[in-house]
Amino acid sequence: MENAYKNFFEAECRELADLETFDPDAFVGDDAVPQSVCNFVLSLALIFNDLRDLYYANFLVGGCKPTGSVLKNKQWGYYSGLYLHIVRLILSAIHELLNLIEKQRADMDHPIFADVLKALPKDKRKEWFDVVGIALGKSSADSRLEKLLLRIRNNVSFHYDAKALYGGFRHHFLVHQPEERAYVSRGNTVQSTRFYFADAAVDGLLNEISGTNGPDLAASFEKLIDGVYQPVMLIISGFIQKRGCAFRQEPC
Repeated sequence: MENAYKNFFEAECRELADLETFDPDAFVGDDAVPQSVCNFVLSLALIFNDLRDLYYANFLVGGCKPTGSVLKNKQWGYYSGLYLHIVRLILSAIHELLNLIEKQRADMDHPIFADVLKALPKDKRKEWFDVVGIALGKSSADSRLEKLLLRIRNNVSFHYDAKALYGGFRHHFLVHQPEERAYVSRGNTVQSTRFYFADAAVDGLLNEISGTNGPDLAASFEKLIDGVYQPVMLIISGFIQKRGCAFRQEPC
């Protein structure tokens, strides 16, 4: 099993492009570019990494998915809980991105950031402005992606909001599946115990946020990640280059 995990990780590393370096001064403010703008882009880079790591974690959890039809058993219950945990972390990271944009809205008006945005492909620039519009409350939420972002923006359930969690519990057990009983594994150790009904409450909550159920839920969040991290990725690289810090390829 250890070798299998190592092989998965090595395969993931092979997908990474060759190592490059740049002058760290790209993120040091000066008379031309305020430090706050550099800090904003640096924060975007960390959020990108977090989303990428969670995407990989979701891939690893997907490898644990039981075979066959969904059943009411420990294997499916545990897998569903792991999957929902990853989704919740993804939503939390995107929620923090929206908060960051709102707090540092003035930095996005700086000429260097505007130049970086102008250089983006048209479709990626639109995706970025969709995200910004939601963060600043200036969007009509016409597209499905925008509607999902808006629900995330207005929901703080990722931080253990008790009222929101109970709303998910009601949605799952009393609305969506009123005949279902709540499940637990009651052991004497952490490893032998799981409260599946709490996972079910999260499932109900996420279905309410996304407006979908079942397989559509996973598809919605995959589109959400693509619509967020691709423009962010291009903004970070573009900013470094705009600061005159050329990338240099390095040996492995």
